Parts: sequence; structure tokens; C-alpha cells
Amino acid sequence: MASFLQTRRSSVAAPSDRSPLVLLVDDNNSVREACAVFCEHGGFRVVHADDSPEALEKAFLMRPDVIVLDLVLPTLPGWDVATHLRRDPRTSHIPILATSGLAADDAERKARAHGATHFIAKPFDGRTLVTRIRQILDL
Repeated sequence: MASFLQTRRSSVAAPSDRSPLVLLVDDNNSVREACAVFCEHGGFRVVHADDSPEALEKAFLMRPDVIVLDLVLPTLPGWDVATHLRRDPRTSHIPILATSGLAADDAERKARAHGATHFIAKPFDGRTLVTRIRQILDL
């Protein structure tokens, strides 16, 4: 799979500096990498985080245009990350697309209660992810 992703990544045109920035937060490296390939192919710039502290740090420093946030993370659950992001004026306006493989209705309800603006159940395909991000950003 890694060689496939490298091949796909090398065939994608680099997004411009003005392209929307997506922060991908997932502790599963394969999921993050696959999402990144689709996002880059869709014209987005991408930055990764594999845990909650890194996600918060990058969100506060980089102020992405959208955050794709897995709800099941080590250290601090994604629900709590969303709450922190909503309470901070630097990130309170950033759309959060929560993702989870947990029971969709319960996960979505809880994610929205903690500040996520959108939800997508796992597994999802990359085209669906890019389409949702475009809808969120009104592109």
C-alpha cells in the first residue's frame, strides 16, 4: 500500500500556496496517508497530526481552513479536541469534519454536541471526503 500511495502522490500536481489547508487528524498512519493523497489530488494543501496534542498545536499555529478529526484518538478523544478548538478564538470559526468508525448516529450526535460542524462515518472513500470538504468550504 505504501508504494501505491507514493506512486499516487508523485503523479499529483502540487496545490498552490493559496489552496485551502486541511488538517488531517488520525492516529492510523495508513488512513491519514490515503486521505492526504485524495486531498492533495483534490487541490488542497495538507498537514498531518497523529494525536490530540499535535492536532491542537497545529490547529492553533497553522489555522487550517478545515479540520478532519478522527474521534477516537490516544491521549485525548477527538470530542475533547473539538471542544478545545471551539473554545479558543484562534480556531473557533474553523469547520470540523469529524470521522469515526463508531456507531454513526451516536458518534455524530456526540461530535456535534462537542462542536464538530460535520460528520462522516468510516469507512469512507477519498472522493467522498474531498466532496464533503469542498461542500464545507463552499468550493
